[in-house]
Amino acid sequence: MSAMSPGIPRVQQQKTLTTVQKLSHSDVAQALETFKLLIQSCYGPAGHLKTIQNSCGGQVTVTSTASVLVRQLSVSRPFLRLMLAAFEGHVASCSDCGLFCALLMTNLIQSCSELDLHPVLCIDINELMLKLCLDYLNSDDSCRVDVNIADSQTMMSLVRSVISTKPACGLSLRETDLICNLTLQAFLYGLPSSESNISIPSLKYVLVEGRTPMNSHIVEGVLIESPQIPPYTSKGFNLPRQDDGSIKVALFNTSLAGGGESFPDVHLETGEGVTVDRASENHLLTLGSCLVQLRVGLLACQKVVHPCLKRFLRSHGVLTIDRLSLVHIDAVQMVTGARPLGAVQSTIPEDALGVIGNLTHLVLYGKSYMHLQNRCRPVCTYVLCNRTESALEELKIACSAAHHVLAMTLSRPLALPGAGCCEACLAAHLKQQIKAKESDILDDLGCSRLQFKMAADNFIHCIESVARALEHGQNSQVTDDVHHHRWLLPLSQTSPSDWLGQCACGMKSFQAGSDWLLLGCRQQTSDVNHQSGDLIQNRTLDKQPKQKELGKLQSNDTHSPNTPVAGKSTPLVLDSFVAKLNALHVAVDTANVILRIHQTIQDSNS
Repeated sequence: MSAMSPGIPRVQQQKTLTTVQKLSHSDVAQALETFKLLIQSCYGPAGHLKTIQNSCGGQVTVTSTASVLVRQLSVSRPFLRLMLAAFEGHVASCSDCGLFCALLMTNLIQSCSELDLHPVLCIDINELMLKLCLDYLNSDDSCRVDVNIADSQTMMSLVRSVISTKPACGLSLRETDLICNLTLQAFLYGLPSSESNISIPSLKYVLVEGRTPMNSHIVEGVLIESPQIPPYTSKGFNLPRQDDGSIKVALFNTSLAGGGESFPDVHLETGEGVTVDRASENHLLTLGSCLVQLRVGLLACQKVVHPCLKRFLRSHGVLTIDRLSLVHIDAVQMVTGARPLGAVQSTIPEDALGVIGNLTHLVLYGKSYMHLQNRCRPVCTYVLCNRTESALEELKIACSAAHHVLAMTLSRPLALPGAGCCEACLAAHLKQQIKAKESDILDDLGCSRLQFKMAADNFIHCIESVARALEHGQNSQVTDDVHHHRWLLPLSQTSPSDWLGQCACGMKSFQAGSDWLLLGCRQQTSDVNHQSGDLIQNRTLDKQPKQKELGKLQSNDTHSPNTPVAGKSTPLVLDSFVAKLNALHVAVDTANVILRIHQTIQDSNS
């Protein structure tokens, strides 16, 4: 006989319910379709915003940014969890092309599961098509563009392609121009002066809510908010300086509060008449004496500094800043060059100390800041303003992503045409390679011509579908057989010269004699398709006026096939080469992994 302790309720053992689902299950297919519609509706500069709130209420998030969607989405199905993990990994490493990665991944999973082919064959052909894509993009004959870091227009196009695709920022055209300029300036300011050190410091932000983005600006050095200093005063700091006018800085990332906080895992024993607090205070005062002897002017600490040490240092003119966050202590380390000290020691090596040129009190929009400056170390603070809290946070994420894209471009100075033109070029190249190498490919795969054609066409269609997803309206999209870029057809009946001037990315101008294909369709046509609602109306242009107009455009098209059109008023749309390549790789690899999964087993009580 066993007895239970009184007051402890007995927990009834619940029966374990295990569910087994396949990729073809109707619930899984519906979940994939919902996820695809969510991603697709956010894609591109005309993407729709999403309002996200948890089931318990709380803060409302308005966004169309991939990194925010990843953090906010909560899914229970194993397939979607795996997809979100890959999606999140790409966004964390590249910051850009996240929605492209998720949309292509979902397209491949959905379409391949619907094909009447064995999943392993689809996987093999997907891997083959991925190899053809990577070989093409890494070759000199591809659509990629060489980026000159000294060319501000090209660099600005990369920044604009990131920031202008975030409608939740709520920027006007003028505000977009200013933010793009400031983001590029902040990146260029942080570039090292010597080639031996190519590390780029992360950008530091001060967020100001309630101001328009036109109030944003860049401040040289680091700003540390100091609420203890009234903003209505003009406070000066008379700190000990070196012979050259600089100020020495000691940086600690451990607690200087004394007592047991400095030694959390150490058991202290003291003699008779000696207390731990008194001994630790003496130890801290010894540290203060060492700092004064070294003529240190600023002590910065990530945690708490004991009041007795503060008083001692203040009496000798040394300023103390404590309770620094991880972001701020990293910024102080960058601007001063100090090595963070992790132990309370009576002697401090001089090579662990840092230096700043000046420290002043700065008031920005009603708040006090300590302004640390050092012209020898290129560090700046981006003062970012926006009207609302959500728009300000979205703008910070967009600027951080643009800064990351510029850093990746510096490591590999290449870019790809944006606005769906890269996808159209990829699709055209794959069609040419399939036609040229079909017999060799069939020998390697060991499948029939029809099976290969079905899987290969499906991959190409998925690529083209991503390009088509950029347009959320009713515009038809075509591609030509010369440049293979993407072109938009207007809804209204306009002259050909109004829309045949430039492609979607702005890099190519129209060439006469081209044959046109509707993007995503296989049959060639000379007609221009006009789409209005569900009605697609073919209209044939007069060939004589057409040739006259196009011949005029062709006579001005003297640029190289892989260089941007000079003198264009419309800015170019460029995507990060590194981010797009990684997104393509992650999308195809993750889709192939999911296609290999025969079924998932999920315990409902886990």
